[in-house]
Amino acid sequence: MYAPFGQESCEQIDWQVQLTRIVHRRPTYRRTCRCPVRGVLVAPPVPKAIPKGRFMTGFLARLLTDKFVLGRPAHRVVAALAHDGLELAEGTLAGVFAACADLLAPLAEAISGRNSAAAHLHVDETNWSVFAAVQGKDCPENAWPIRPGMEPANPARPNRDTNLPGHRNNPAED
Repeated sequence: MYAPFGQESCEQIDWQVQLTRIVHRRPTYRRTCRCPVRGVLVAPPVPKAIPKGRFMTGFLARLLTDKFVLGRPAHRVVAALAHDGLELAEGTLAGVFAACADLLAPLAEAISGRNSAAAHLHVDETNWSVFAAVQGKDCPENAWPIRPGMEPANPARPNRDTNLPGHRNNPAED
């Protein structure tokens, strides 16, 4: 015979994805008298971040996080959504990102204004080095995301990638 003697607990973490389609039904009412007022009444539509869009704000936040925080390309976002049960075309996703860009334009302007007013440049130092000249292509040695008129503080420091063949600061080729 056994008597209760406390408990042992263990914690597990599981990932359960559930896409939910929410249908908002708005009843319509028609006038039953001959009053000179509007004949049909209906509640206003549910507010949406993207007019005539299907996605709720939480879903848009997930899409933006996948694309811009996690760096997933659009075709992988579409594949992940398909795996979760939502078939979506890449073109639809591109339209959603374009609409979100319009929504985030004030934030982008504020960030740009803050960066322009800063005492130093906010520059991503990661680059795409070009090691071979391609006929007919005029490409810089490094593709730096800087607006016209801005120059990086140290475009080629002597201790970074300067021993590569064809590099403008390669001491071996001087």
